[in-house]
Amino acid sequence: MHYPILIFLRIYCFTIRVKLSIGKITIIIFYSLVFPKASCYMQNLEHAENMLAMSKKDFNALRGMMDNIDYFSDEIFGFHAQQAVEKAAKALLDIFSIEYKKIHDIGELFNLLRQNGNDIPSEYLDLQDLTEYAVDLRYDSFELDNDSLDRKTILIKVSGFIDYVQKLLEQART
Repeated sequence: MHYPILIFLRIYCFTIRVKLSIGKITIIIFYSLVFPKASCYMQNLEHAENMLAMSKKDFNALRGMMDNIDYFSDEIFGFHAQQAVEKAAKALLDIFSIEYKKIHDIGELFNLLRQNGNDIPSEYLDLQDLTEYAVDLRYDSFELDNDSLDRKTILIKVSGFIDYVQKLLEQART
C-alpha cells in the first residue's frame, strides 16, 4: 500500500474588484489575493483527531462483539462498523480540509474524497456497503438469507482503514 505525500497549506482567497473610469473608458480590474490560513487548518486537524478517536471507540465496540453473536445481532455489529468507517472517513475529509455535510453515506464521503483528488485504497472501497446499517437497518430488523456478516473480515478491513487514516493524520501533523 502506498500513502500519498501530503502538502498541507490551507488557503484563504478573495478577489478585489477595482473600477477605473477615464473619460468614456471604464476599466475593471480584478486582483486575487491569497493568504495561508494555518489556524483554520489546525482546527481541521483537531476535529480529525476527535473524529478518529470516536471511530476507534466504535471499533472497540466491534471487537467486544466478535465472540458474542448471541448477544449482538448483525444489525448492531453492522451499525458500529458503519459508524467507525463513517467517522474515520470524516476525519480523512478534515485532514484534507474538504467540507462535508452531515451525511451517513460512506459512499458519498468516499466520493467527496475522490472528487478532491484523494482516492481511497481499493481494499477499503467495499466498506461503503456498510452504509445500509446506518440508514436502512438502523431501526428495522431484517432477516438474512442464511448469510450472516463476516465479522472477522469486516473487523480486519475497518481496522486497516482506521490505521490508514491514522497514518495520514500523523503525516499531516509533521
